Amino acid sequence: MYYIVFDLEFNQDFSSFHEQNTIIERSKYPFEIIQIGAIKLDLGFNTIAVFNRFVKPTIYSKVNSFITELTSITTEQLLLEDPFFEVYNAYIEFIGNTESIFCIWGMSDIKELFKSANYYKLDLKSLPKMFINLQPYVSKHLGISQKSCLVFKMP
Repeated sequence: MYYIVFDLEFNQDFSSFHEQNTIIERSKYPFEIIQIGAIKLDLGFNTIAVFNRFVKPTIYSKVNSFITELTSITTEQLLLEDPFFEVYNAYIEFIGNTESIFCIWGMSDIKELFKSANYYKLDLKSLPKMFINLQPYVSKHLGISQKSCLVFKMP
């Protein structure tokens, strides 16, 4: 059994949408994952492996300026990266076939990972089905509200 602590960065910039579709059709497109970062831990919380890959955008041609400001990820730095399906397959290989539990920060990352894999018609069976939302536990441990955890910044 492993714990997979992971974080995604994603983008959505309809001004740079690759296809000419109506607003209604656009709604079917997910937030586009532009980075997958993860640490695999054993049951003793020892680091087994680390995964960190950027993803070349294919839905939106540029990274929204808000996302660049928030993450420092730029359109230019993503242009030479692999597309989502290749990074996803590498991530599945990283996870391996040993039973694992995803450790997530809120529900959005796990939902977007499943949405994106489904959008690209990729194998969902290899993703762990168990997960722990760390946010309430961190909130309780630090004695702060979950809303405060959303904007928690390192000194």
